[in-house]
Amino acid sequence: MLKKSDSIRFRDIFLLVLSLIVFGIIAIVDISFYHVPSFIRNFHTERELILILGFLAMTPFLSHLSSKFQKNYKTTLYFSIALLFGLILLISVTQLFWGNILNLWNNNPLLAENPDYWTLFSTFMTLLAASVLVIILFNLKFLMFFRNIKKSDLLFKISIFLILIFSLVLNFYEDHYSYKQLDNAFPVKDLSRYAWIVGGLLIFTINSIKNSWIEELNPREKITALVFIIITLGFSGYFYLSPLITKLYALSVTFKGFILASFAYIIVYLTTATLKLLFHIPLIGYHEQMENELKAVREISELITNSGDEELIFAKIIKHITKIANADICWIESEKKDAHHKILTSKNISRDRAEDISSIARNRINNKREFYYFDLVNDDLGDFIEDMPKKWKMLILVPVSSEELSTNLYLISTKKSSFKASNINSLKTFLSFLKIVRGGTKPVSSTQS
Repeated sequence: MLKKSDSIRFRDIFLLVLSLIVFGIIAIVDISFYHVPSFIRNFHTERELILILGFLAMTPFLSHLSSKFQKNYKTTLYFSIALLFGLILLISVTQLFWGNILNLWNNNPLLAENPDYWTLFSTFMTLLAASVLVIILFNLKFLMFFRNIKKSDLLFKISIFLILIFSLVLNFYEDHYSYKQLDNAFPVKDLSRYAWIVGGLLIFTINSIKNSWIEELNPREKITALVFIIITLGFSGYFYLSPLITKLYALSVTFKGFILASFAYIIVYLTTATLKLLFHIPLIGYHEQMENELKAVREISELITNSGDEELIFAKIIKHITKIANADICWIESEKKDAHHKILTSKNISRDRAEDISSIARNRINNKREFYYFDLVNDDLGDFIEDMPKKWKMLILVPVSSEELSTNLYLISTKKSSFKASNINSLKTFLSFLKIVRGGTKPVSSTQS
């Protein structure tokens, strides 16, 4: 059952229907007076005003529609991308299959080979494009302020104001019949025209920096978002600079200004988001590893608290250690003061073989280090390991000592570059769990996989 706030108000439906009727009447009038330049020139102001009022009547419904997809930032983002990409795809497919029917003379929106079809099509596409862009603008506002809706949205309001100003000012620069620049009215060659356009793009850029939703994405989601945004941005940029976009705003000079300015704002926002996501790419692997390690620490802590099964706990510890170190073989041995070394747990190696290799490796230790690296291909250590497989490339020994207990971690990998010294602290964190589990003194049978 819909909540009261989620239901569409009767007023919004009424205004939507009224707006569609207005656009329908405009289409009928345009068809009737299509080849009458005097009518277009004499009544262009009234026509533009009626179009603006008709579309404004539709905005409450569009606002309500956009709010349906503003439940979370991911839904809002992907819905907006889908809308923009769908709009570009629709106009591209239309041009591909019906471009000959919708052909213009001298690229003039009011001179087409099939005026009736063109008028209906241009009315529909302009209305659809403006509606889609309004919904996306509402969604961008949600993305910018989803963390704190009470935060000032002054820059966003200024950006929308500039879009609307550009829509209105364009009426003084272009002829409503030929869509060519006027020689009178405002000086089109004056630098002031380009100054406020550049200023508008600057405001768009500053406002687009508000994309804190990127921080909420996990590493995989960041890569997915980056791919989708780059694809959409590429198509949008090409479309914006191509003649295809003419079909989105041919109905009205005012709508032309709104669609061009809104499209520019969205492209700027997507570009800024892309740059920020690219900045996050080098950190994605690190963040993903940290998330996995924290998850593993929680999992082992819960096992220690809720279960007394040492074998299960040790198996979990060695599983996560192997994953962090990207190793193929792993085992852990411990030594109490004045006692022999004992294998606590192992993976992919038997206990007896692990003990033999441990003894050989310990005899090579002659100074205290955080870890010891043995190149099994070039060092002579491999000569002392009986029947050593040729695929073994390296052996790592990580010692962790305390007053009561010494623990050694052994890792064997078939890749020389699989181990990173930066992972030492993480490995020692997991080894520290052994002190909690009964001091780590009870041997556990090895696990084969």
